[in-house]
Amino acid sequence: MNDLQVFRRAALERGTPEPVVDWWLGLARPQLLFHRYEDSHRAAGVPVAGTYGGYPRLPADVEWDGGLDLVVSIDCATLPRDLPDFPLPTDGALLFFGTDYEEDCYCRSCTPPERQGRVVHVPVGAVTSERVPPEDPEDEEDEYPGGESPTGPFPIRWTRRWAFPADESTAVRRSEEYREAFRRYDLQSFASILDEDDAVFALGGYALDSQDALSAQLEEERYAGSEDWRQLAEWATTFKGYGNTGRSMWCISREDLGVARFDRTMVSTDINV
Repeated sequence: MNDLQVFRRAALERGTPEPVVDWWLGLARPQLLFHRYEDSHRAAGVPVAGTYGGYPRLPADVEWDGGLDLVVSIDCATLPRDLPDFPLPTDGALLFFGTDYEEDCYCRSCTPPERQGRVVHVPVGAVTSERVPPEDPEDEEDEYPGGESPTGPFPIRWTRRWAFPADESTAVRRSEEYREAFRRYDLQSFASILDEDDAVFALGGYALDSQDALSAQLEEERYAGSEDWRQLAEWATTFKGYGNTGRSMWCISREDLGVARFDRTMVSTDINV
């Protein structure tokens, strides 16, 4: 939903009390959805914002062995500057790495988040070169049974919307005053869900409810807790191995986001089985 006032009118017309509506609007987070540039009916006049897939362009001092795939490369200069509480770099490129191969288990003890993905910010003016990973003879066996392989590279551009937390999310459970109202007035129907759109990638918004467990794990390490971290990006795809769909979520603390410490980003993956 792109306009909070549209949401406000719709919620009030459904009989939702104004204090509940104001609480819900206060939870809205900005989100940028990235689509194929060829989808000309979207975001007319918005320039190409980056590339989905392909090989990364990296400075010589950034290591990359091809073990993690480049999901998207985003041109930060094309991003909007008026995203509340969501500071992003204003120049350079933001590269998101992940894996589309389905592990037998994504629990933290088996597959640490740092092995599921990473984020690299390449400053403007940095000398870079395209990195091509060595060919793997086993790649032919890593097909997508029952699904289609994500294709790339192709240019992407963004549209914006407001995202809301889903049922049983930390943001909803934290509010004793309004969490019952959330169900009573069916605010879930206003929650933004990436699967309902044809986006190939997203920045911002809310993580899935199940990712709240990630904050508890990180609380013991370098993050302050669930109130101080947020979703940086989200990627939904069909995974190789067993052919299941799922999504990866890059999460970052508010403090690290504010100072562009993307090397401290953690990744979590959910598989739909």
